Amino acid sequence: MSMKLVLVTGAGRGIGREIALRLAADGYAVSGCARSTTELEETRNLSQGKIRVSPLDVTHAEDVDAWIKTEADHAARGNGSIWGLVTAAGIQGDIAPFTEVNWAEWKKTVEVNLYGTAHAC
Repeated sequence: MSMKLVLVTGAGRGIGREIALRLAADGYAVSGCARSTTELEETRNLSQGKIRVSPLDVTHAEDVDAWIKTEADHAARGNGSIWGLVTAAGIQGDIAPFTEVNWAEWKKTVEVNLYGTAHAC
């Protein structure tokens, strides 16, 4: 049987972690990424070592590309391929009236939530 690998961004906590854990419990090979090494280690421990983890900031396209290539190569060694992608990395900035928006925070939110998803896709 070939390996069915699912990549999960935002696997360090929240929805991304829960999806990664469920996929691993259902028998999928899972590779998760997030910015926090500590949170990723907790995800790996919760999965009893079933989830491969990589510290990664999804706003850096070249790092996302390298992660995907590494994981595709890993899957190929197991006679498999990348079977799915979950883009759960995201942040929420402060909610404020538009005239009071912190533009640096707005930019970071767009970079993570929009560009990060596009980079992975």
